[in-house]
Amino acid sequence: MSVKGQTRKLREHWLVAVATAIFTITSTIQVFTRTLGSVPDEAYHLEAIRQYAGQWSPILTSQSNFATTGDLTRTPSYLYHYLMSFPYRVLESQNMIGLITVGFGILSIWLLYKLLREVTTNRLAQQATALYAVIPITGIVFAGPNYDNLLLPLGFLIMLLCLKNRKDFRLDRAVLTLALIIFGCLIKFAFAPLAIILGLHLLWSVRLNWEEVRDHQLPAKFLPAIYFVFCSLLLATSIGLAWERYGQNVVLYGNPQPSCIKVQPESKCLLYSVNQRNAEFAKKNLGQPRKSVTTYVAKDWVKHMISGLVYPSSFRKFRLVVVAYVVIASMSILAVRSSGFNNKSNTTFMLGLAIFYGSVVFLENYSTYKITGEPFAINGRYLLPVLPIVLVTTQANIIAWLPKNARKYLSVMAVASLLWASAYTVI
Repeated sequence: MSVKGQTRKLREHWLVAVATAIFTITSTIQVFTRTLGSVPDEAYHLEAIRQYAGQWSPILTSQSNFATTGDLTRTPSYLYHYLMSFPYRVLESQNMIGLITVGFGILSIWLLYKLLREVTTNRLAQQATALYAVIPITGIVFAGPNYDNLLLPLGFLIMLLCLKNRKDFRLDRAVLTLALIIFGCLIKFAFAPLAIILGLHLLWSVRLNWEEVRDHQLPAKFLPAIYFVFCSLLLATSIGLAWERYGQNVVLYGNPQPSCIKVQPESKCLLYSVNQRNAEFAKKNLGQPRKSVTTYVAKDWVKHMISGLVYPSSFRKFRLVVVAYVVIASMSILAVRSSGFNNKSNTTFMLGLAIFYGSVVFLENYSTYKITGEPFAINGRYLLPVLPIVLVTTQANIIAWLPKNARKYLSVMAVASLLWASAYTVI
């Protein structure tokens, strides 16, 4: 490509490029400056990686440390730790692991951008992707070991593949998509509800193209044939690992994600601080009245979710930008219009996923509150997989209701607000 062509391409994607640069700088600074454990769960993930670094099999039969991780032998959320154990064996450095996860973050930004461009205009896709990239919690998540920093790019890739299968079905792509969906469940159990919806959507695509599936033959050309075989082996591997973990957990313990005390002695389980904390608060608040759903949402859930997007900073101006987008999003969802969307069907599908995912996160948080009596495990980072989808819907709806002359100025204001707010992440 000529220099002129490269310049034109950069100009076309300039906002995402700027946001990616800001993300890379801020998250890399965090990799080398913050202390392990300053972010919740980071010590857990690093210790789990170390446990797997001591063996070659992805299946743990015994552990040397319960204090930091609790039981790891039957958790379905293990694949990230196993995969990251390989660079850790070679590097044995938390900082180098952090740089790898920053790379996952850059990948997630551009996969998200590609995904959003499938359903909306280039301008709206850039703005929503830029907000995702510069929200402080995004840099925090990708600056250290955390299974979200693999699940996020994988989730965006899976959604992108699903949309492509809707438009142009290919069996090798469908096989790959199903394998990645199963692997997503092995990276983080919370992905399982989304996996069910995505899996059903994929099966529907197969049903619509059943004649092609039934008559499919191995490609005659070498590379396509190798690719199809590779995808098939990947699917077989994912099914085998899923059966070993999810299937055996259901057979042995009656639950796809059994509690630690069903697998290990209670004395060992209580060495883990989270188990100990939950047990203490459940006992302390036993019989105490719980807040109603509406009170819990208003006083705890929304507050912690919004503040969690900028955790641990106190960037009030940034928070105002996020709050404004979320409030407008909640209102605009009620009046979805087609302007700004390339494909309303795809947008409806993605928005449905976002609403379903948000509902599952809320129910999980509320269930923990009902058991312990405390609003634990509420953090804005859990909204990162679906926040850009809501934002793009918001922007498209706002534009749809505005006069044409006002749309250009709104876009400029939106871009300016993101860049202005993101400046506070590097000061």
